[in-house]
Amino acid sequence: MGKQFVVADAAYLTANSDNEVVLCVGSLAYGAQDKVPSDLLSRNRLIGGDTAGYFVEQILANRFGEDQSTWPALASAFLADSTPIAKRA
Repeated sequence: MGKQFVVADAAYLTANSDNEVVLCVGSLAYGAQDKVPSDLLSRNRLIGGDTAGYFVEQILANRFGEDQSTWPALASAFLADSTPIAKRA
């Protein structure tokens, strides 16, 4: 596995075997538009959204500020892909 970026406890961004950036939580991988378990959001005190993209955006905005140009490259690549994993060919 290549580069990884830890977003929150037990959640990290990485490129999968197809070189797509995904959010990994345990043994599951999520695209930016995929819904994540509500307990992941509540553990991180997030309300108002239910997708992996929302999760990553909120965590990184709290950590680095709103200017996404200062965020790690993996996060930018992840948020740029809006295709749910289940619909990728």
